[in-house]
Amino acid sequence: TTHTNGHDSVLGGNSAEGPVSPVSSVSGNAGSFIGTSDAIQDNTVGSDAGGNSFSTGHDSVGGGNQLVTPVASAEDVTCVAGTTVGTAECTGSNDVDTNAGGYDGTTGDDSTVGGNIVQTPQAPVVEGFGVAGAWGGESTSAFAETKDVNAGGDTTSNDDNGTFSSNVVTAPWAPAAQVSNIAAAWIGNPTSVVSSDTKNNAGGNVDASADESVGSGNIVTAPATLPADVHTIAATWGGNALAEGSHNTESTAGGNAETTAVNSAGSGNVGSVTGAGAANVYSWATSWV
Repeated sequence: TTHTNGHDSVLGGNSAEGPVSPVSSVSGNAGSFIGTSDAIQDNTVGSDAGGNSFSTGHDSVGGGNQLVTPVASAEDVTCVAGTTVGTAECTGSNDVDTNAGGYDGTTGDDSTVGGNIVQTPQAPVVEGFGVAGAWGGESTSAFAETKDVNAGGDTTSNDDNGTFSSNVVTAPWAPAAQVSNIAAAWIGNPTSVVSSDTKNNAGGNVDASADESVGSGNIVTAPATLPADVHTIAATWGGNALAEGSHNTESTAGGNAETTAVNSAGSGNVGSVTGAGAANVYSWATSWV
């Protein structure tokens, strides 16, 4: 937890934080050429960076402002089995929990350009897992994964009698790109059995207030999230391929934005530009011969 105090100051009590909590691995993969290869893994990883932050800039000029850029990410290539005229098998699990930052708050009563927040939480997930490929052989990938990736949290900024104070600009970003549960072969027999549960979240709710103020308590938010998955695909040319899976992905960015400004001018406004969608290719089966 970080606390800064800029009461009665000029440019005092400001803070800039950039907690980063990445989890990356290349593990549990199996490959063979005219032979046998086996990989077994049970992986559990927890990572935390930063925490809550609070700044005060009462009766200041340019005091108690925050710049916060938390990043929590997960990048994995795991349980990929490939063979050429052989046998390759990988089995196991992967459990990842990574967090960066937390709650951010400021107050700026009777300040000028005090208690403002600029926040850009990011929670990307990029990975490939549970893939079985064969060229004249047999490959098996049996894998279970859970991921929980969080960056930032709720934000509050409050002032009374401020001038251009306690404004919030936030741009949370939570993309997810996954390739998993693929069985493909050329004159081979690949099998992929996978279950996955992925949750990545950036930012949270934003609350501001600026009674009897000028140009204060405004919120600008630009959340974006786009999960893109390719999974449960079976393809073969002269063989037998099986892809069987259960997949859940939840990507969220930002939350509610609320502000109040009683007896104020140019205050208590909310502007939001959102981007959300999903791009998925899944449950395909194709064969030739």
